[in-house]
Amino acid sequence: MTQADTLTTLQLPRARPPRRPRPPVTTVVALVIGSIVLGAIGYRLVAGGGGRTVRTDDLGSNPQAEAPATTAATTPATTKASSPTTTPATTVTTRPERLTSESRLSLDGIGPVRVGMTLAEASAAGGVQLRLFEQPPGPECRYAGPERGSGLGDELGFMVYEGRTVSIDIGIMGPDRIRTVSGIGKGATEAEVLRTYAGRIRTESHPYVPGGKWLIYMPSDASYRHLTMVFEVVEGRVLTFRSGYLEPTLWTEGCS
Repeated sequence: MTQADTLTTLQLPRARPPRRPRPPVTTVVALVIGSIVLGAIGYRLVAGGGGRTVRTDDLGSNPQAEAPATTAATTPATTKASSPTTTPATTVTTRPERLTSESRLSLDGIGPVRVGMTLAEASAAGGVQLRLFEQPPGPECRYAGPERGSGLGDELGFMVYEGRTVSIDIGIMGPDRIRTVSGIGKGATEAEVLRTYAGRIRTESHPYVPGGKWLIYMPSDASYRHLTMVFEVVEGRVLTFRSGYLEPTLWTEGCS
């Protein structure tokens, strides 16, 4: 099945899983907005760029185009009389992209990993083992992240619904290294987000933090409107951001 088939045929949940309040975020969030956020912003995790062309709707490259490719060429040598000879074939191998802290977050994935993949497919594509976290919120919806020692720490999290990744979370914990394809990362100002995605941002009040905002990116291309990106802004700066399929990415409490 192609990536396009996966994006268009993945059946998103008809009903959200039972909701419970998200657990509080760690000290990083507390330092930014104090005790109000500790009981609110909750279970969203962290993650993001490398070598990707900026597209109109911040879409990632086709993962199939990033797979290892081997080509061979045979060049005829100069001939004498009727005895043609050939040089040895030259083999050029391109190295597949790996999921690292330099990977960029797009509407449909991060680095070589795409929403709609199973954890096994995402692990193989990114060259990093992704594991489900313990104490899952529910049987249908769980969170996963890179194994320890991958170099990604707690920067990056994946929401997994019915066995497939549906949303990718960046920024509540860990280093602030990951960026979107267009260069927006944790700490960017609200004005920078609005300028970068001019005409494509819908602003909503933050559901938990007084004065906070959700900046919701809506693709201009109708064929990608099943995807979105959300920037959570507190005190004028991006605190966390995420992307993926529209419905689960907009769930206020994630898997809870």
